[in-house]
Amino acid sequence: MMTVIKSEVIRRMVFVIVAAVSACLVAHAAEKETAMTPLTLTSSAFAANHPIPKKHTGEGPDLSPALKWEGAPDRHEGFLH
Repeated sequence: MMTVIKSEVIRRMVFVIVAAVSACLVAHAAEKETAMTPLTLTSSAFAANHPIPKKHTGEGPDLSPALKWEGAPDRHEGFLH
């Protein structure tokens, strides 16, 4: 009788733990889905889907092109390269 009670208690505990973890995962996924926005990087120095001009590469003077960032996370502090 004691073994049946213990196994029932363990079964219920496992169920509660699995339910809690599942709820957390669903909430986390929903939060990420709404918080994710595409990060767009553009430059006036060259056109999209075209080669980067040599002056902005190691094959030239390696000058930094003008860059514009859109869609960065709200709490970002900067971008490193």
